[in-house]
Amino acid sequence: MSAIALICLLLALALLTAWRDFRLGRHALAWSAAFALAAATSGLRLSSTLVPGWGEDLRFLSCITSIVSMGLLSWGFCRRAERKTRLVCEVAGFVLMLLAILWCVQGSGWVTACRLLTSMCNLALVVIALSSLKGARKTIRLGQLMFLMAAAYMVTVAVLAVTVGPDPGSVFPLTVAVGGPVVTVSLGILTLLITASDLAGDLRMQAWTDPLTGLLNRRGFEQRIAEMKASRPLPEPFVVVVADLDHFKTVNDTLGHAAGDAVLRCFARQISSALGGQELAARIGGEEFIFVLPGTPPAEGLARVERMRQSVPASLQDLGGSHQITASFGLTALRGGERLEEAIARADLALYRSKREGRNRVSSDEAVMG
Repeated sequence: MSAIALICLLLALALLTAWRDFRLGRHALAWSAAFALAAATSGLRLSSTLVPGWGEDLRFLSCITSIVSMGLLSWGFCRRAERKTRLVCEVAGFVLMLLAILWCVQGSGWVTACRLLTSMCNLALVVIALSSLKGARKTIRLGQLMFLMAAAYMVTVAVLAVTVGPDPGSVFPLTVAVGGPVVTVSLGILTLLITASDLAGDLRMQAWTDPLTGLLNRRGFEQRIAEMKASRPLPEPFVVVVADLDHFKTVNDTLGHAAGDAVLRCFARQISSALGGQELAARIGGEEFIFVLPGTPPAEGLARVERMRQSVPASLQDLGGSHQITASFGLTALRGGERLEEAIARADLALYRSKREGRNRVSSDEAVMG
């Protein structure tokens, strides 16, 4: 028990550090508190054997802390889950925890009843946490397996609590003594793995995201396109658009870089709001942006981009002062068997034509657009 209490404390400290230093969500803080209580549970069970006069009260208290610990663990997984899943899990977990504690506090035949209720409540909370884990990542699949093992253990404990009871000579005490620590440590390792996976995902997103606009950067855009290609061929038709804000240097020089940043953020939001589904947008440098319209016919893509161009001056008029801010666009479509880089180069050429012909216009690759 002392070793398990120490392991749980170390897990709690590790998760607390991850929450504090890496600004993880409140789910990491809940997990930290859950393992701190798991350490307290182990300490109470150990103390019940060392202080016989207080043994019954300490064992009773350990049941309460066990329920609260599992409730916090499950709440952490619910906090990490999608918003729709989260509310159902949180309400169900809170009700289960409250009912379990109230039942235990009644104290009538509490030894068997408390063990049975603790197991059933923890089982329900494990099922709630399991329902919040979705995805195909290896860490998620491992988590689902560990939760299934924990559920099987808790069912076993509940069955033994009813059939053989807490008789010291039965298999029940051995099951609890061996299975409980194994489940606790396994769930602790799982939370650390998920925390590490989330941190890696956050770092990946930071490396792929433009910090000013929130769009993908060039590296992120290329990676997302590579992921699309890896799962299936790029859909046809596949429209590629390159956009550039006109006379943006003038905005920076006359209004300042803060105003320029505001213009870039507003233009990025305008592009994002016009896209959906598998359509991607990125800021690839300075005031230059790129976005793709998979499965969009070229004529429809041209009409959409033209509407976007027309809306730019009005959407940015409050940011440009006396300057009317406009944007130029170059558009093309991916040819069969062509690399995306080649289509981007053609879209760039179309953008340069828009610039040469007076800006604030959409130019297309005539050979492709017909």
